[in-house]
Amino acid sequence: MGLSILNGNIEGDEEGEITYVGGMGCLVIDYGIRNEEGRRKIKRMKVKDRIESDHGVLDIEIDAETKAEVVKEETSRSLWTEKAIIEYRNCLEKGGEAKSWRELEVKIRNAVQTKRRVRKKNEKN
Repeated sequence: MGLSILNGNIEGDEEGEITYVGGMGCLVIDYGIRNEEGRRKIKRMKVKDRIESDHGVLDIEIDAETKAEVVKEETSRSLWTEKAIIEYRNCLEKGGEAKSWRELEVKIRNAVQTKRRVRKKNEKN
């Protein structure tokens, strides 16, 4: 399997830190198990103290590459200028009342200019 134990032989934990403090004493059992490829990616391992427990925490820093996928979305916004408002009113007067939401939506789209843009998914306005 090619597994190895990380204990006192990784940068940051060369001497083996105390990982347990109890009434009977202290223990130095700070280890993680990794395969050889995973071991090469470990940059540092450090034992951190925890006040809520008598056991320490292993903080292992790994050198890993991540690829972020850029997701784009198209957004649109209606521009309600004075001219657009007048055109919308004229459109309603000519066509009477809209009988459905779809008809009203068409009248609005015909009267109002729409601005479109493509942006990254998590980009702020």
